[in-house]
Amino acid sequence: MIIALGIMSVLAAAPSAELCPSLFGDEEVHRTNRAARKTKLRYLDVSPDEVLVVHSGDWHEPEALRFRGIDVLKTDLSNVPPRAIIEIDDAGASTHCHDGQYELERDDAIGSHTSVIAILPNAVLVEYEGELRFLRVGELDPPDFSLAWSSPWPMNPYLPKKTSAPVRAPSRKRK
Repeated sequence: MIIALGIMSVLAAAPSAELCPSLFGDEEVHRTNRAARKTKLRYLDVSPDEVLVVHSGDWHEPEALRFRGIDVLKTDLSNVPPRAIIEIDDAGASTHCHDGQYELERDDAIGSHTSVIAILPNAVLVEYEGELRFLRVGELDPPDFSLAWSSPWPMNPYLPKKTSAPVRAPSRKRK
């Protein structure tokens, strides 16, 4: 019970990433990230065994990513929308943000080359310079990932039926 109260106090104390738009982006950056995510991410299924990412981009299985001065402390999937608590130290604070804890949500930025795709158990799924990556929570094991590609355009599995009548060969006249 004490552990649960400690986690809740971390969540309640973390200010929104909106307080540092130089690192996490402003509303225009969030709209751009949202549009890019909706174009590439077709479906995301989080189960206890794995995370299934169905996409229409050229993503590959995500690899771990670390930023100097930024650590993910916790992910909370019980909130709507899910949130991650990150901590910025002096090295990360060089982005004109105060050091301390911040609350991230989907479509937030982390710098100019990273957008948050999803908050997952023990990880934050991001797109970093066009590649799918994840930030792990501390030393916890991230989820297993499975990726599937989906066509970005509608596909008809049936060939169209011929609508024209077959052409008859010209008749030959006998002499």
